[in-house]
Amino acid sequence: MSNPFAFLGLQIGAQEADRRAVSRFDESRRDNREQDLDMDKQGSEYNHSGHEELIPGIPGWVPGMPAGPIGDPMLMAAYGGFNPQFGFIPPGPPGPPGPPGGLAPSQKEIIHCKECTLFPPNPNAPLPSTRERPPGCRTIFVGGLPDKITEEMVDDVFGRCGPIVSVRMSKKNFCHIRYEAETIDNEVWMRLGENYIGYNVFVNRSLDLSGYRIRIGSNTDHEYTGRLHVDFAQARDDLYEWECAQRAVMREMRHRQRMEQDRLRPPSPPPVIHYSEHEATMVGEQLKTDAFYKASTLVIQWLERGDCNRRTATTFYHMIQTTNSHVRRLMNEKQGFEQEAAEFKEKMKQRMQCLLTEFDQIDRVFSASCKQRAWDHFSKAQRKNIDLWRKQCQEIKASNLEEFLSDRQEDEMEMSDSEEAASAPKRQKTEENLVTQAQMHAQTMQLHNLREDNDQLTCQVDAYKNENEVLKSEHTEAMTYKDNQLRTIQAAMEAMQKQMLEDQQKLKDTLEQMEKVPLLEP
Repeated sequence: MSNPFAFLGLQIGAQEADRRAVSRFDESRRDNREQDLDMDKQGSEYNHSGHEELIPGIPGWVPGMPAGPIGDPMLMAAYGGFNPQFGFIPPGPPGPPGPPGGLAPSQKEIIHCKECTLFPPNPNAPLPSTRERPPGCRTIFVGGLPDKITEEMVDDVFGRCGPIVSVRMSKKNFCHIRYEAETIDNEVWMRLGENYIGYNVFVNRSLDLSGYRIRIGSNTDHEYTGRLHVDFAQARDDLYEWECAQRAVMREMRHRQRMEQDRLRPPSPPPVIHYSEHEATMVGEQLKTDAFYKASTLVIQWLERGDCNRRTATTFYHMIQTTNSHVRRLMNEKQGFEQEAAEFKEKMKQRMQCLLTEFDQIDRVFSASCKQRAWDHFSKAQRKNIDLWRKQCQEIKASNLEEFLSDRQEDEMEMSDSEEAASAPKRQKTEENLVTQAQMHAQTMQLHNLREDNDQLTCQVDAYKNENEVLKSEHTEAMTYKDNQLRTIQAAMEAMQKQMLEDQQKLKDTLEQMEKVPLLEP
């Protein structure tokens, strides 16, 4: 637990610092009265210029960016530092904060709230001084407030920087504001919207308002104006929650270390069960069930350790006898498996024979389609596809037949030695018959294939002949048509030449007659 006297000292120090801050800003309010009048003029001119309300000096940022590596022990060495008293300290501005995002003070603008207006400080004025930020600080001190300000106005002004949990007002023109969280995460940002885009730390955004002059309404009296001073505040609740968070981080680190050690630790061997009458009885029952392997392993361990003596020999004999009975059970199971395998092989033979019969039927269909009577009615593309299908069917049929014959030979070769010696001549004859049948079947298939190829070639020759005759007839008709056209053109040319000669003779006669006619004298 934390020391209660330490918390009491922190509280007394915070109260003393607040009193000093109040007195210091009362003096600054009296010294800067002339500057306030100049800012009133500037604010009246700015109100009529139509500018939008802006949060002063807010740089761009990535929404949901974590402010520190709290919760990730691997990044604790890269960010911040480690304090033996407080644990991990997240990064933050330890001293007086500068302009946010490196912006110049001249870029700060007037902020319009519902019932009050904030005027930025003089750009040439020095930056306000702040104390060192306490660890886990979520509470700020705000001094220099007007006398007529209310809690709703304070919430409206500083609520722009982040969600506020509580506001503690004082009668001496100052207050303490506590924010919901020290940093903003994705969930908070999605809930609040784009109005809270800015620094990850809410308190740092509130410090940007330090030095602003606040005015309630349009009244310039002393009770309605003031100059804000924002500083870090030492709150016992913040420090307690921060210490709880650090303890949670350290617990998480220890848990991860234990998990890693457990993962790297080699597995321990299984426990050894010592011999007893009760255990021996249970093992004897397990030897009769499916847990035979585990029970037999335990019996082997007992025998190797020397647990078998004159007193326990009878019990071990019964366990060994039970183990021997397991042999008969295994032989019965093997016989059942062999019967199932034989039935399966018989079913497979029957199905293979059915498949070969269907392949023969398919081959007959292709053979019938390749005959001259049906082949001439198919187009070239159809004939090509039929030939391709037929070859594929024949290849598949041949491979399945070879596989079926090889399986039969393997089944016949699995006979025992006694059966093999007794049926050697029969097996030899069977093998010879099978070889002869296979050869005859291969020759028959070859002859059938040759016949089909011959029929196919004959069909192709007849088709080529028919196509040749058709082309010849078409060519003869085209030549006859061209000859007729040529003769017609020649006759027309001859008629035109004859007509031209007649016209020339008529013209010549006309010229001669004209020459014979005498010319009339004038």
